[in-house]
Amino acid sequence: MGIKSRYITLQGALIDGENPLPILRELHEHKNVEVHENVPMHISGGFGKHSSFRVLPYRMQNHYSRNKREIKIKTIVYENEVLKVTFFPEYGGRIYSIYNKKLKRELLSSNPVFQPANLALRNAWFSGGIEWNLGHFGHTFLTCEPVYFGVYLNSDNEECLRLYEYERVKKLFYQIDFYLPKESDYLVTYTKIINPNNEETPLYYWSNTAVSEMNQARVFSSTNDVIYIKPYTNDRGEMVNTFASGKVPFLDGIDGDVSYPRNFHRSNEYFYQTSREEIYPWEAVGYKDGFLFFECSTKKLRYRKMFCWGKHKGGTKWQEYLSENNADKYVEIQAGIYPTQLHSETLSSQEEISFMQIFGAFEVDEPNKIYDKYDKANDYVKYEVFKRTSNKQLEELELKMKNNSILSIRELLNIGNGWGYLELHRLKRENTPFNIESMSFVEESTNNEQKYWKQLMEKSRSEDYDLNKETISFMVDRNWEKYLLKAYSTDIENTEVHCLHLALMYSENGDDEKAINLMLKSSKDTYSCLYFRTLGALYKKVGELKNALKYYKIAYKKLGEVKVMHFKEDFMVEHLDILFNLGLYEEVWSIYNKLISNEEELTEEIDLIAAQATFKLELWEALEVFFNMNLERIREGNNVLCELWFQMKARELNIEDIDYVRKNYQPPENIDFRMV
Repeated sequence: MGIKSRYITLQGALIDGENPLPILRELHEHKNVEVHENVPMHISGGFGKHSSFRVLPYRMQNHYSRNKREIKIKTIVYENEVLKVTFFPEYGGRIYSIYNKKLKRELLSSNPVFQPANLALRNAWFSGGIEWNLGHFGHTFLTCEPVYFGVYLNSDNEECLRLYEYERVKKLFYQIDFYLPKESDYLVTYTKIINPNNEETPLYYWSNTAVSEMNQARVFSSTNDVIYIKPYTNDRGEMVNTFASGKVPFLDGIDGDVSYPRNFHRSNEYFYQTSREEIYPWEAVGYKDGFLFFECSTKKLRYRKMFCWGKHKGGTKWQEYLSENNADKYVEIQAGIYPTQLHSETLSSQEEISFMQIFGAFEVDEPNKIYDKYDKANDYVKYEVFKRTSNKQLEELELKMKNNSILSIRELLNIGNGWGYLELHRLKRENTPFNIESMSFVEESTNNEQKYWKQLMEKSRSEDYDLNKETISFMVDRNWEKYLLKAYSTDIENTEVHCLHLALMYSENGDDEKAINLMLKSSKDTYSCLYFRTLGALYKKVGELKNALKYYKIAYKKLGEVKVMHFKEDFMVEHLDILFNLGLYEEVWSIYNKLISNEEELTEEIDLIAAQATFKLELWEALEVFFNMNLERIREGNNVLCELWFQMKARELNIEDIDYVRKNYQPPENIDFRMV
């Protein structure tokens, strides 16, 4: 019983360092999303808000393989008489497992391996368990990062667990308290998200729970009104997705009862549009044997979602790609603050939002009722979920969790990154009032990642930095601009470094012209490969590819001077991509062969660009080699090798109708990641 630190041994592939290059955000803040005319205006008007890709100040985590070996992962185990909950504190605080001792059953889809794949904001993501997605549209920036965990004593003198951290893109502090009441068969969580800044910030939050999709899994929630992905064929005969409004269990454009995830032929998702009147929004998954998993929350966490990969071979392949052959197939049930994951509103200055969420499972007395007509089955499931507790008991539990959420940490079990400590240090120095006694950020969490920024703030002279030997961690928060400007004007020895970080800050905050002009003004021939690469990347962001190539070529000549891990291979992906997009296929092919002759490391991403150039140059024999690739970091929806294979097959058969080839010929299994 209680809370303990442990380790678990799995077969897995660990992340091997990060991409040292700053990856710029998309030019526009909001996404363009195709929305069907039947979606109500109050929902359609918010689609895509604050949802365009961004990752800075974080780095991409794109270096890993599929070569699994035995690895040890740190865990924190919290258990009572009924449940044993296992957390991964070094991977975003993911709940890996909830095991019910009385039922002798795992409640979640618990991945038997640890296999990163290219599905998160920073690339690396792994499936299974319960994930806490705070920050920006997509799987959280912190999904493969260490976070703080600590123990506190609640008002009843019981040991409870707290996850907390600082999220750097939206500049938010957050904590999740976990509580297992004595002999309880459900886990209670209480989440607080705090904006300590003097300006509003966009807010995004979705919990993501993976449970088994097999054994006739059926999904339920408090409403049958949903927003879903409706496929249709456009005027050109292409299959296109649009977000549409509908009512489960039957949705226009999709065959069968969609409350059964296994009825979907291809991957899909729908968002339950929960009524404001629903006191405790909820979602549940029932099974043939009467087992019922549920989660419910207070009103702030109002909306629910179902995601499934579909029974198409592509969806099955992706599930096995994320786990192993014959592993349990999973469905995701999620809970969020806004109508869909492509909606985002703002959290006001100094504002705090909080909510309680409960996870649990039990066996119902009449399993057949789970498979009754949908509305009737849904009513039965709701009755079963809430018959074990009253609204009064839930209100009392929420008040208890709220009161306990301000209590201080008694013991640290895991230390997160140093950025939370640094941000609190800055707020204190600038006399910005902010009370955060419930979260204990310790100085020992800081390291070289924060050193440069701490020196700027404390006005101590920076040491001399060489960007060919280290790339300093990025900071795009405008609160740090004054410190950079001061250093830029006084610390001449490090002008290059200060200028680089100022330019990134301006670009990420919407002023690309100012960023480019600053770097042009400060540019010296002696500056590093990273400096000229970043100037090229800024031009690429604003669509000036010829200017981008000019500076990438300067950077390319300086590439041999760089001694930073992963720099060369990540740079070459970008350089070859620009050459390809400008139609310079011969140059792509020449550089690619030079890399081979010099025995340089060739990543999957470099190979994919080279394959496309090979096709353009009609080097058919050389192209065949790429069809033997084993893809390790392919992004969902990236079917470039498949399409090249179809084009090759059409040429061999002298067939002009490429759709005919797609329908009647099967590409090699190793390159086929199609979802349709």
